[in-house]
Amino acid sequence: VSDNVEAQEQALWTLGNIAGEGAHMRDFIVEQGIINFLAKGIEYFVVHKETGFAFETRRRKHLQLTGWILCNLCRFNDPSPKLEVMQQVVPLMVILLQCSRESEGEQKISKEVFWGFSYLTDGSPDEGGVDLLKNLFIQSNGLPFVGAVLLDPASPEAVLVPCIRIVGNMGLGNTLQAQALFDAGVLPAFHLLLNHSNAILVKEAVWALSNLLSGNTTQIAAIVAEGLLPTVCHHYLTGSSVLRRNCAWALCNFAMAGTPDYVPYFVDLGGLKILADILIFKDNEVIKVGLMAIQAILGASGEHFEAIAVGLEELGVCDQLDALQIHLNEDIASYASDIVEEFYSEKTDVSLVAPNIAGDQFQFGADMHVAQTIELS
Repeated sequence: VSDNVEAQEQALWTLGNIAGEGAHMRDFIVEQGIINFLAKGIEYFVVHKETGFAFETRRRKHLQLTGWILCNLCRFNDPSPKLEVMQQVVPLMVILLQCSRESEGEQKISKEVFWGFSYLTDGSPDEGGVDLLKNLFIQSNGLPFVGAVLLDPASPEAVLVPCIRIVGNMGLGNTLQAQALFDAGVLPAFHLLLNHSNAILVKEAVWALSNLLSGNTTQIAAIVAEGLLPTVCHHYLTGSSVLRRNCAWALCNFAMAGTPDYVPYFVDLGGLKILADILIFKDNEVIKVGLMAIQAILGASGEHFEAIAVGLEELGVCDQLDALQIHLNEDIASYASDIVEEFYSEKTDVSLVAPNIAGDQFQFGADMHVAQTIELS
């Protein structure tokens, strides 16, 4: 590493800008040996234990720029970064996180690294390359750093955002990748995130939780046990249109789990009224997922079918289904028709009056209202 501090910084700025120009330029500078160059710089500042303001300032600036370059090496998915390249990059990013955790005032370093990991993990399971990159992230032991940030009430918002993105991205992965989040203990962090004063963070947190709610029954059970869904219902009632959209998606994912044991809980949350409301959204994607949720909750209702079916009817769902059967969107029209045919046709035996069920079960009627069933933590 040159002793010319200004030359070092200019070189790093140049390399970072080149890497940020797109996948082609990213791969070009990798071929020129940038990773070895960055590794030597990291090694120098990690090994050297000099003290003094001048050295610390130089060290912090160098590592911050290095984190920014490594972040850019993780960007772009046309094509995605090569696995063999990321196998060299990711360990360097973890070292930077260790350095930033050991030193105060180095949040900018960790912010760049976490954004890099968010790019690295962005994608669905059907994208084979992304799937391998998510596995690499887990194997690198990067998740404990994410969990530490999310669980710390003092974490700055600039660092929280990419960490929430990582959780949401991993939640879209396969079962084992999503389970890694639960094993890392990130779930309790949602109590802080869903009640954060920053509306953007709340929106991001609901999005991430929605992805986790598409997991398996064990993972969904953990979310229910954590008591997070009442807060999501509260935000659906009181939030902005964008936040309500994310909440709608999260609650529909929960309904689509198709678990009979959770049907009464979903109703107690005010879920039926929310499903009825979702059908009048001015967003075709939300309407579609709402219809899928209605179909799933009716299909999983079991002994509660009569109460669920009539309860939805009392909330105007049948009228909405009739209208949606002639919707211009073919998927919406098809989903609506399927629900009517399966659950509301003449061959389906549904009583005209919903029963009042005693004990610990649920009942329908004028008293059912989402706001009355919410218990904020």
